[in-house]
Amino acid sequence: MTSRYPDRLDPEHNDKYLLRGATLCGCLDIPKIEPPAWLPPNPVFVPFSQRERRVEKDTVVCFNEADFIFRDVIEHPDGYIDDLARFGAIVSPDCSMYRDAPLARQVANLYLNRRTGSFLQRHGLTVIPQIRWGSRSTFTLDVFPQRIASLGVEPRTDVAIGSYGCFQSHEDKQVFLEGFDAMIENLSPRRVFVYGGGASFFETLSVAERGTSIVNCPDWITRLHRKDNDKNGKRSSRLFTRFQ
Repeated sequence: MTSRYPDRLDPEHNDKYLLRGATLCGCLDIPKIEPPAWLPPNPVFVPFSQRERRVEKDTVVCFNEADFIFRDVIEHPDGYIDDLARFGAIVSPDCSMYRDAPLARQVANLYLNRRTGSFLQRHGLTVIPQIRWGSRSTFTLDVFPQRIASLGVEPRTDVAIGSYGCFQSHEDKQVFLEGFDAMIENLSPRRVFVYGGGASFFETLSVAERGTSIVNCPDWITRLHRKDNDKNGKRSSRLFTRFQ
């Protein structure tokens, strides 16, 4: 049966539209994000919701925010091509992969991450793959024949990860570290851009001997504070409150 609706209005046909020209990878047919050919020398990571505050070619737009904020980008990325092309690069959307979420939801959000990044890359944007793992099933071989958190990403490329909420408990930290080690083992990324806190934690990880560099990228609030301190010589609680 052929839909009488335009491709982008029907979920199934919208999916086919967004996958045109995509390379599908692995046991789950995850869309592939090719290695970025070029990145700004000193990238400044800015969340999607704050992108209008820093429209520069060294800006990298990331999606380390609540999923509802960038839901429309996931559903209709074609409407954001010109918008996001103003920046040096973007990170593929950081769709939530909570450990206690059903595995089907974790797989679906992994797929949406890569589908959106692949689509925007095929339309001329520079895209850094966001690597996100949830339960151990996403980065071990316990359930799937491949470590699915790494699907759709080539080895030895630059990748990004987010550290928000990853160190709230001992279990959180343990699973995060296991997933991180699995990513390094599976992908051997050239650089890992870490958006969020935990800089001191990542400095303790021995990845240099495996050819990987860790690049800590201050989050937006931290950057605002640093800028305010440089300008006024003191912390500004007004800015902190405004951008929470």
